Amino acid sequence: MTVLRIAYACLVDLRTDEAYYWTWSKENVLCYLDHPPMLAWFIRLGTTIFGDTLFGARFAGILGMLVTQLLLADIARRVTRDARAIVLAVLLPEAALYYGLLTAKVAPDVAMIPFSVAMMWSLVRLAESHNPRWWLAAGLFGGLSLLSKFTVVMFVPAIIAFMLVPDWRARWLRSPSPYAAVLIALVVFSPVGLVPVPAGAGDRAP
Repeated sequence: MTVLRIAYACLVDLRTDEAYYWTWSKENVLCYLDHPPMLAWFIRLGTTIFGDTLFGARFAGILGMLVTQLLLADIARRVTRDARAIVLAVLLPEAALYYGLLTAKVAPDVAMIPFSVAMMWSLVRLAESHNPRWWLAAGLFGGLSLLSKFTVVMFVPAIIAFMLVPDWRARWLRSPSPYAAVLIALVVFSPVGLVPVPAGAGDRAP
């Protein structure tokens, strides 16, 4: 599937939305008016390495899928200790074409998925080790996820449930670590608040 993703990335012309995202990557700004910036930064990374080619524009998404699969495999290993579960964790995303083959397509999801899975991986490491520093890693990856796509906020109820179930985890509410994680996520997310408003935009607003 990785070979197929590379072939897709190299042979299929950019769609209109992909070309639109590519134009962002040429602007030296922290954020954009209608999307968070991580996708443009992904494209900038690929085109810096491979030039303004189809593969360069799509490279980071292919890399992100490989990172996602490694993180899912490690989550399954730590939670189940079952080799079959590890294999399923790696292969099931490939069965969903949008997240398998088409992660080679330039879209905000290709940036959000690896960072959100890294956030979940950090919480698994927290549950395993009880080391509060993993909260800080979860906050970092949560902020990077927000810089990729705003819908990552849908993870918030699950994180709250993680803190409250089972009962002994509620002690984290008395620890500064989860609140430090939220602060880190907001600081990482802060470039979204720095989008410049064009002069006179307020006068034209309805």
